[in-house]
Amino acid sequence: MNKDEAINLLNDMLLTCNVKEPYTEAVEFAVDSIKNSDRTIDAFVDVTDVLCSHLQTISTMRMSDRLSELEIKVKHGDDMPDGLTQSEQLYYLSMVQLYKLFYSHVYDRSQAKSIKQDIISAYRKNAFEESLIKHHADIRNKYSHVMTEAEKTGCPICQKLVRIFDGREK
Repeated sequence: MNKDEAINLLNDMLLTCNVKEPYTEAVEFAVDSIKNSDRTIDAFVDVTDVLCSHLQTISTMRMSDRLSELEIKVKHGDDMPDGLTQSEQLYYLSMVQLYKLFYSHVYDRSQAKSIKQDIISAYRKNAFEESLIKHHADIRNKYSHVMTEAEKTGCPICQKLVRIFDGREK
């Protein structure tokens, strides 16, 4: 795989994964890293790590908004909404229980606040793991036919890239 092919593959990945603003700086960094590297495969892997980090940052901002929405429903005593992810369901049910125990005077305000932070931390960890699993599955599904073709080409660099993507090589 030459540098142009790596850049094209990166651009295809970004388009396929619907990566748009505010990733402009990350994409520019990615392209520059590949262009300036003697080791295209290593640069490509490094770039995908950076992009995953940016995805995590944006995802965290969206999580806070979602948690606020769910907490309002808990405060109002609403039923758990349909269509929640597993991590959102766990968060919702945990918050319902926390509110019940707080208003039953089992926990004081400082204890409840500390427990709430633990619940939020657990939610973020679970939601991030869910999003990673979904993201990786989507990418693998979208690129499986391309990776199959790349492995059949006989090009050792292409075969190495395929092995890295499918987890057979680090």
